[in-house]
Amino acid sequence: FLVRIHPDDREYVDREWNAALNGKPYDIEHRLLINDQIRWVREKGEFFYDSDGEVIRAIGVTQDITDLKAIQEEYNARSIGVVNNSADSIVTIDDRGIIESVNPATESLFGYSEVELIGQNISILMPGPYSREQDGYLDHYREIDVKNIIDNTRELEGLRKDGDIFPMRLSVSEIVFGDRRIFAATVHDLTHESELEQQLLQSQKMESIGTLAGGIAHDFNNILQVILGNTFL
Repeated sequence: FLVRIHPDDREYVDREWNAALNGKPYDIEHRLLINDQIRWVREKGEFFYDSDGEVIRAIGVTQDITDLKAIQEEYNARSIGVVNNSADSIVTIDDRGIIESVNPATESLFGYSEVELIGQNISILMPGPYSREQDGYLDHYREIDVKNIIDNTRELEGLRKDGDIFPMRLSVSEIVFGDRRIFAATVHDLTHESELEQQLLQSQKMESIGTLAGGIAHDFNNILQVILGNTFL
């Protein structure tokens, strides 16, 4: 049967094979055309050389990962659906804080388009004090490389494109892909909760004033009764 590397993968495979011939172990995933059917494979191996630098043998394995790829694609499609339909803003950034992707809720919440945000530092979405804090936060994380300091939730302020500042809850989680790591930041707008809290505080304040006024009126009425009683004596 006829086996060929998929045309869209040939440049990538050639590049990886050339790197392997220069002494780098290879671990590549690509598509094969087998009798015009597409199959995904993973190839891992290494070349060995003699004293003159000539290749004497190659040891490696090839694994058919077509079914695994289908599962991954289905999972990715579902994940993208969840992210795109989330009511909360979801932003992915690299370990320098550079924005790599945003969901539609991010555009609605902050007023920027996706094109305006990709490639920008995450600090563009935070007012001054929090912006500087976020940069230091990622720097500190890279220096000590301790995962659990990043997996937390904080309440701070967000900055919209029009300059409006609003309360938000920020949750950041780490995602590792091989030797690369990115961070998923989930932002929940606390504006509504803050307004309800202010309304509750105002209601409690008015209730306290009402109770105080009622007590004063009662005491004043008692004093007035005494004065009137003495007047008629």
